[in-house]
Amino acid sequence: MKECYTCKKKKESSKFYKDKNICRSCTSEYQKRYREKNKEKYKEYMKNYKQTPRQKEFMKNYYQENKDKLREYKVQWRKDNPEKVKIYKQRAYEKQKEKEFKSILGYD
Repeated sequence: MKECYTCKKKKESSKFYKDKNICRSCTSEYQKRYREKNKEKYKEYMKNYKQTPRQKEFMKNYYQENKDKLREYKVQWRKDNPEKVKIYKQRAYEKQKEKEFKSILGYD
């Protein structure tokens, strides 16, 4: 049994990260508050992180190993969120039309 430095509750050692005196639930809560407080910084970090070769390779492998699962999830999401799908399709349509218009005028 260890005592959490933050919440002062005694918990099993498995509820703590290795060599830490703060329990997993307190750590999770702290991270959540930090991300909310630093939204722009976190957004920029994630944008850069997704561009690393290691992450790209991981996502490529994950997709290959879980194609069916991901496809089922997407189909279900589309069924559950038809209004969002409609908005996304409308935005994509408008973006494509804008691209075509710019190419006609020679702005590309």
